[in-house]
Amino acid sequence: MLKVTTPAQRPSCWSSGRSPGSRRARRRPPLPSWRASAWLDGNDSDRFATALVVHIDVPTRTATVASAGHLAPALLSPTPTGTVPSALELETGPPLGIGQEWHDRSTQLPADAVLFLFTDGLVETRVDDIDEGVRRLGELLEGLPFDARTILHSALELHPGEDEDDVAVLVAHVP
Repeated sequence: MLKVTTPAQRPSCWSSGRSPGSRRARRRPPLPSWRASAWLDGNDSDRFATALVVHIDVPTRTATVASAGHLAPALLSPTPTGTVPSALELETGPPLGIGQEWHDRSTQLPADAVLFLFTDGLVETRVDDIDEGVRRLGELLEGLPFDARTILHSALELHPGEDEDDVAVLVAHVP
């Protein structure tokens, strides 16, 4: 889900999650595992999967992101009163296994950026739709102390504790 390339400086990352499938980081962002998509396409089944690939080049402060049916990460910026979240602009492609192409997008990260990646299981419940959950997440993230661990633990409190869907959260601070 996240790959950082730098010989000397690494961002701090805190992650937590339960997921029925594993995500593997890649050296370069080859877009979400197209081999998996080809396998799903060729299986003559209704199976599909969502994926998000993020490649952070720390020296150039560039994040390259590709989404196959996955929610876009949030970009958190520090202020004297805490974090200010904004959506990372991203073209969301179809899930893996639908037989289409995906495109990546590179974004210049501001100084002291935090990327907040999450699965829909964090924000979607039987009661609230996904848009309402994303709105609540934005409200929760706004004003939090600018600390990766605090952001992670606060976001996980949003989850109602029901295991209806996978929940994965990754917080990456790029100083």
